[in-house]
Amino acid sequence: MIVDFAGTDAAANLDADLCLVGAGAVGIATALEFVGTRLRIVVLESGGDRPEPDTQRLYDAVLHGLRCATVHDGRVRTLGGTTTLWAGQALRLDHDEFAARDWVQNSGWPLSLDELEPYYRRAERLLGVPSVAGDERDWPAGLPMPPSHDGLRRRFSTFAPSPNFETSRRAQLAAAANVTVLLHANATRLVLRDDGASVNAVEIASLGGRRGHVRARSYVICCGGVETPRLLLASRGPRTRGVGNERDLVGRFFQEHAHVNLPISGADRRALARMFHGRRIAGVRHFAKLTAAPELQRAEQLVSVGADICYDPRANVAVQAIKQLRSGPHAGSRLHAAALVAAHPRQLGSAGYRRLVLGHKASEGSGLPYFCVQAETVPRRESRVLLDGRVDALGMPRAIVDWRVAEPELRTIEQFARRLDSLLAANALGRLAQSPLPLPRDLELLSEVVAGGCHHIGTARMATTPQDGVVDTDCRVFGIENLSIAGSAVFPTGGWSNPTLTLLALGYRLADRLKAELAARPEVRPPRGRAAAITVP
Repeated sequence: MIVDFAGTDAAANLDADLCLVGAGAVGIATALEFVGTRLRIVVLESGGDRPEPDTQRLYDAVLHGLRCATVHDGRVRTLGGTTTLWAGQALRLDHDEFAARDWVQNSGWPLSLDELEPYYRRAERLLGVPSVAGDERDWPAGLPMPPSHDGLRRRFSTFAPSPNFETSRRAQLAAAANVTVLLHANATRLVLRDDGASVNAVEIASLGGRRGHVRARSYVICCGGVETPRLLLASRGPRTRGVGNERDLVGRFFQEHAHVNLPISGADRRALARMFHGRRIAGVRHFAKLTAAPELQRAEQLVSVGADICYDPRANVAVQAIKQLRSGPHAGSRLHAAALVAAHPRQLGSAGYRRLVLGHKASEGSGLPYFCVQAETVPRRESRVLLDGRVDALGMPRAIVDWRVAEPELRTIEQFARRLDSLLAANALGRLAQSPLPLPRDLELLSEVVAGGCHHIGTARMATTPQDGVVDTDCRVFGIENLSIAGSAVFPTGGWSNPTLTLLALGYRLADRLKAELAARPEVRPPRGRAAAITVP
């Protein structure tokens, strides 16, 4: 069922077997694993059904280092979380991205691709995409293949047909008798027992002033790479440095994907379309990409990096306006977007033909082409999320996000760009424009060139020992027996691809552990009343 905590008929205090903090991709997917069981699940969601300005302002953060604007414009406090903005792109991490690379500091997962394989398959089934490696071994018939070139590897991604979990999974959540999704319930503090070895409750609050708590046998934080460390650090008590932070690791190793757009001058658009444009195959959109081959990465000491062909979105006002209509939280901005759509019927018709008939991206071919390069960033201790002295409307300290990049990432993008330019020249497809290369080394100037990918990674990293990470290989917080973390915050490294498929795979692995543990441990506390439900249609 779905309940609004801001409503006066909703109970302030709840008991459950499992409390999930955050109703984004991994929170919802994990909750669905328990539907129909004897276990009682509570899912806490800060927002409501749609983005709300006051709720969104709880994300306001201070930006240091390389400006990470996606902290503000790439996250949504609403049922479904960032899936309400997500295009649905799914791609597995590669074998080499799980491995320790001696030229990438703090790299290496304590898990392997093989260990995650069965969970990747479950995540792919959830998203409705094929279980594929996404490279030349399983290249689908009908998808254009980019030309081969020394040092480059051809890959492809798939897109979930229904990526928005608010719309695609809402009915399942609403119908689940043993799952309570609590809207407008902001987790403000984890309350530890006196010995600090386990969580006793989660304190919750609404912007309207209601306060309460959830007591559970087990807790999972599913708040993303910024809000997860913010909640852990703000939860003082027996652990005076914050929950899970005895070794000053919570919030450290923050990563984002560094995006740089490289325009193509003199482009042969028809040839680019034949070699790079996406295709809809068996109802699923596929998209071709180029990456730096593992051999090239080792030889030239590069981080993981990839690229695909995109088009300047400013040339298609109608497409951008439609995106704003889907996600714009303000009535004024939505009205303005609707006016733009009405004013550009030809653009809208062309975009619809590309999207619905050809199975391409709506913006493909509509503006100036460019390579969108996406590089991983190195996990560094000094790249981090920490707390500001100022507080938000709920009294929680605001986050400071200090994103650091350095020579390895910048040199990788420049070296990779040279390979892309060579490929274009060898196939008479055009050449890369000079700007913005070489990349500026000054952070202020670099912030005008490098953008984030809305992928906040690594602030509660997984490790085999508490000296090296916040959670163990089961995603359990070291030293706290009933607290786990799900999502990209636990990634030791992020590779170059979108993290959603991998975080869902980890979520399924975690759900299997929790189901076994909760079933094996008898309930030791008599149940208190559940929320009086205000079911949201």
